[in-house]
Formats: sequence, structure tokens, C-alpha cells
Amino acid sequence: MAQTDVIRTKWLQRTVIGYGMLMILVLVVLRITQDSNTVFGLIYNRYALISLAALLANLTIAYVVINSRAEFKSSEATWYFLFLGALIFFSSCEMLQRLSITSNAALFWAQLAGLGPAFEPVGLFLFSLLYVSRRTRSVALIPLVIIAGGVLYFFHGNGGLVFQTAGEAIKWYPWGYNNDIGSAFMLNALWALGLPLIALGMLLRFHRRSHNQILRRQSMLFVIALSFPIVGALLFDILAPVIGLQVPPLHSVFTVGTAGLMLYGLSHYKVFDVTPASLAGDILSTMSESVIVTDRQLKIELMNTSAEDMFGKSFVQVGGIVLPDLFGPRQATLIKQAVHKVTTANQTYTIGNYIIEEPRPINVRITAAKITEEHGAPGYVFAIADITELQKSYVALEQEKLSVDHKVEVRTKELREAQERLAETDQIKTEFVVLTSHNLRTPLTAIKGNLEFLTESKLNRDQKKFVSALETSTKRLGSLVEELLTISSIEAGDKIELEPLSLKDVLEPLLDEAKGLAKITGNKFSSEIPAGNIKIRADETRLQTAIHNLLDNAFKFTKQGTVKLTVSAEKEEVVIRVIDDGIGITANEVPKLFTKFHRSSGDGSKTSFDYTGQGIGLYLAKLIVEEHKGHIHVSSEPGHGSTFRINLPLNKTR
Repeated sequence: MAQTDVIRTKWLQRTVIGYGMLMILVLVVLRITQDSNTVFGLIYNRYALISLAALLANLTIAYVVINSRAEFKSSEATWYFLFLGALIFFSSCEMLQRLSITSNAALFWAQLAGLGPAFEPVGLFLFSLLYVSRRTRSVALIPLVIIAGGVLYFFHGNGGLVFQTAGEAIKWYPWGYNNDIGSAFMLNALWALGLPLIALGMLLRFHRRSHNQILRRQSMLFVIALSFPIVGALLFDILAPVIGLQVPPLHSVFTVGTAGLMLYGLSHYKVFDVTPASLAGDILSTMSESVIVTDRQLKIELMNTSAEDMFGKSFVQVGGIVLPDLFGPRQATLIKQAVHKVTTANQTYTIGNYIIEEPRPINVRITAAKITEEHGAPGYVFAIADITELQKSYVALEQEKLSVDHKVEVRTKELREAQERLAETDQIKTEFVVLTSHNLRTPLTAIKGNLEFLTESKLNRDQKKFVSALETSTKRLGSLVEELLTISSIEAGDKIELEPLSLKDVLEPLLDEAKGLAKITGNKFSSEIPAGNIKIRADETRLQTAIHNLLDNAFKFTKQGTVKLTVSAEKEEVVIRVIDDGIGITANEVPKLFTKFHRSSGDGSKTSFDYTGQGIGLYLAKLIVEEHKGHIHVSSEPGHGSTFRINLPLNKTR
């Protein structure tokens, strides 16, 4: 969601809730003023203790939320507040209804209590909607759902449609006066059950699709929480009145469980709003270095697999505890000193070597960096390197010097190489921390949102040219992110579904794209594809990405020449060739072409920096082809162009 959309969303939420609360307050004051002589005639009823317990529990939850309000600033948390407020209002009115002496007083409080079933589903639905999707079209539903809840609340207390208001329809039960259901009661039931069920479906779908373990745990907690009022409403508020079973309504009890479990999910599994958490989780899980992310109080928010292995504890065990407790009292002071220096200097800081005692003694070096989320609340990233082997090398070297003098030179060389490897590791670590901090501060979605806003504005020619250049760069960055995500997914071993496809259908959009590239680069393009229907098993999008990368490279390294794509069926394989007559590739470059982050220097007459690219296109193409049980080859000669060949198995099933 773009930054402008975030501002618009929060303004809309606060405006709707603010005016809604004002109108409700005026309504309550007016009604109490009109009936002040009768509505407070109360008598003890033990069933009112159930409502009182629910009220006190909800007030306690509200107290916790208010005291921790800095941690509840996300868009979805706003609607959790609406849900919690509706619960407090409902349990209060329900308690007074059960304590009322007269039927008129009970009816008064019952009509006011209708705010609960009208707006509790609204809070749950909007919470879930913005939790799983923060796009602008999701925000547009907010006033519609609020208005619908208001309409339902109006009919709940007027007209006798939801609950009857005639004197003979108000009956005495052991838990106090209660009025019979009206002709439109099922509409109220559909609203009270329908919105939470839709919200439950959205959360389940999000849980299944998410690859981030934190979001999966958090969303499952919300699924369980939303199940409580659904089950309670179905059993005690809908089925029981319909079949004539006299049981006290326990809706307020079930919703206390919902509010408490949602509070736990929001506070215990809080994720920074400024970055796609799934992307961060996937990147961290592939790192060999241990990485721990904390909030501003140093409570652990995230740790990768390497960190879990290093400390011998899973995130489930340590999530939410403060970082110094994980390291132990001996290192707690060093951790706090590092955080202080990082906070004041606003840059990375490396803590000196020391030993972690459990689960096994190891020597580590820690680098700390500050990160900032959307609302300005700081957090910290700690990258931890295991340097035990390096320390052992030092010890072994000293022992060797004492007994064998002629080994000093050999051991010194080994130590120098170990130091160089450590320096390289530290450099990679520092680059990762800096890159992560940068991405957290400036999310790509904010850039896209602001550019879309600019393109819709009235701009002069120079401004349009500037915005167009920004859009091109943003698209290039978006493509890079997608390719990195695909590489991460493949390297993590995620499986894809290979479907029977027509190769002609796969290649058709690529041919149109290649013609456009030829026109832009001043080259010619031709293709040779058999007329028959060649069937393969593939993931269409990924295979198109692999072939697109080969075509893109061909046009990039060809000047005023020809690029050709051919397809042929050979034995039990289909062979796709991308042929160009460009600058070619030197023999010593060929073995490195399909390695990660390698940028070709072409025929050797130019440096690799004469051509744009990040060095991942061919590496990704190789991963995708191998994922399809195929293989990729290249043959080239400097000055005579290159031929890239993809061999894929034919689909034998009919």
C-alpha cells in the first residue's frame, strides 16, 4: 500500500469511528434523559455476574491496549479497537438488562445493546480485510460496511423487526427480561455470522498461502479467535431461540476469548509494517549467518534457522523475551552498550568477540544495526557470526610455534587466509544489514503508489519525462525483486506444479515482446516454430521468465544484428534455441555464465559494467530449466555470436 493510501486509510478510519462514537453517545444520552426515571430501577440477578465478568475482562484488555498503544498503530489494529469497544458497550447493556426490575427498562437496555451484534462483526471483518490486504479497493469497503452496521442497529432498536418491542413479547426468564425474536431476526443472524465467516475464510486463505512462519502462527491465532463468537452465536444466540431452548445468552463470554486471543496475536507476533514480512523471512531463512530482529525494548520479533541452531532454541521458545536474557547475564551489558551506540550514532556497530556458553561454548562476533518501522518505532537487527574455528586456528598456531618452528610460515599463511575469509564474511554481513535497513525505510510499494499519484496529475513535458524514467527504474527494481524471490523459492526447495501446456502458447507472448526489443535495440528478430502442437509439462510463468532472460541477453549483446528463436523436437525432448550474431563470449567466461551475480564481460574487449544487469538472469534461467527436469547449454565464439540451448522433456501423457 502506498504511503498516500496509508494516510488516506487512517484519516477515513478515524473520521468514521469518531463521528460514529459521537452519534452513539448523543443517542445514549438522549434516551437515558427521556427515561431516566425507569431505566435505572435495578435488582440483583446472579446471571448478571456473567455479563459483569465479561465487562471486567474486556476493560482489562482495553487497559492493556491503551498502555501499549505504541505497538497498536497498524491499520487493522484500529478495527480491533472498534470490536473491543462494541464488546464493552454490549456487556454493559446486557448486565443492566439482566438487573432491570421492569420490562420497559430491560427493553431499553436491550435496544442499546444492539450496538454489539451490529458492530462487532464490522470490527472483525474490517480487521481481517486490512490484515490480509491493504490495497486501496479494500479501504473503499470501510464506509459501506459501517453504514450497513448502522442500518442494522437502527432496526435492532426500532420497528420490532429484529426483536419484538410489544409488551406481550417481553418475557421474564431466570436471567432477566428478554424480548422475542422478530420477523427479520434471521437477517441479524446472517449479519452476526456472515461477516465473521467471511473474515474467517480470508484468514484461512492467507494462512495457507503465506510462507512466513510468524505470519502463519499469527493468522492461525486470529482464525481460532474468530471461531469463538461464531460457535457461540450459532449455539446460544441463534439455534437456542429458534428451537425454544431456554439458555442464558453467552455471547459476551465467547467474545472475551476472541478479544484476548487477538490481543495476544497482535502483541506477541507483531511484525514491522514497513516491509513484506514474508520476503524478509524467506531471505533470512537462506542465510548461513545467525540473524535476530528485536523491537525497541529488545524483545525478539524474528530469528532465522541459523540462530535457532546456534542457541539450541526455537523461535516459539524465545519469541517475546528480551535479547540479553537469551545471551545470559555476562553478555547483557555488552548488548546494551551496542544498542546505545547504534541508537546514538545511527550506524552499524560490531561487538567484540566473546563466548556463548549454551547449548555449547562457541566464539561469536555480533554486528548490530538500527531499523525504523512505518510509525517511527525503532527496532534492531543483530547479525551473529560463529568464529569458533578462527579462534581454534589462533590457539593451534600458538601451540605449533612452541614445538615446531618450521611450521610457523605455513600456519601464518593459513591464519591470513582465515582472516581474509572472515573479512569477506563481515563485509557480506554489513552489506546485508545496510540493505535490509534501507529496504525497511523505503518500501517499494510506497514508490509505486506515489508514481501512480503523479501520473494522474497534470504535468508538463519535462515532468512527464522524469516520471516516466522513474517508472522505468521502478519496474526494473520490481523485476529484480521478483527474480530474487523466485531464486529464493527454488533454492529453498519449494515445489511447483508442472501442468501440460502447449509450447506455442508459452512462446506467443515472448515473440511479441522480442519484436518490441528488436525495434528498441535496432536489431532484427525471427523465429522458427513447428506448426504441430508440441506438448510439455511446465510452470508457464517461470518457463517464460527463463526464455525471456535468454532473449533479453541476446538483444543486449547484439548491435545492429539478428536474434533468432527456434524450436525443434529431437527424440523425446524439445529443444529451444536462442541464437544471436552479437559480440560472443570468451572461453574463460563460459563456465561462469550460469553462476549467481556473475556479469559477463562479453568478448573481452569491454568491461562488464558497459552492460546493465545484476548477474542473476542466466543463473535464474538455469534454476528454472533444471526445475523442469531439463538442462541448458551455451556455445559461443568471440565476434561470432552465441547460441543458448534449452532441452526439456516432452509430455508423454495424453
